[in-house]
Amino acid sequence: MRQVCTKNLRKGDIMANEEPHRDPLALQRTLMAAERTYSAWVRTGLACIGGGFAIGKAFLSLEAGHRATAVHAGRMMILLGMLLFLYALGSYYHACRRLRGRETDRYALPVMIFLTIMLLVVSVFLYRLLVV
Repeated sequence: MRQVCTKNLRKGDIMANEEPHRDPLALQRTLMAAERTYSAWVRTGLACIGGGFAIGKAFLSLEAGHRATAVHAGRMMILLGMLLFLYALGSYYHACRRLRGRETDRYALPVMIFLTIMLLVVSVFLYRLLVV
């Protein structure tokens, strides 16, 4: 067991080798915070995809060299949005893993995985729409 210096502890501090007492509401708050973080990353990814699609389509009237540059920039933004979706899922997965063994919604993670897969499918569809 690790030795902990207790001389600087204040009342209510938890020592490193103690498990903090958590009630079911604290677990739900942690899970909801993870869901809010997931939705924030998804919102950012959707903004990147929307911006990339807009850039790719808005500059189609330019000459060939500039149009290709605009389409490539749009595709890169769509790819960035797809990576943000995957990062959001990974972040949510790790939060659920930290809560494993405790009473949480057992359908939350599969729903997030399904949602991320659907977002990736739509992103691939939009990526393929931007043709040079």
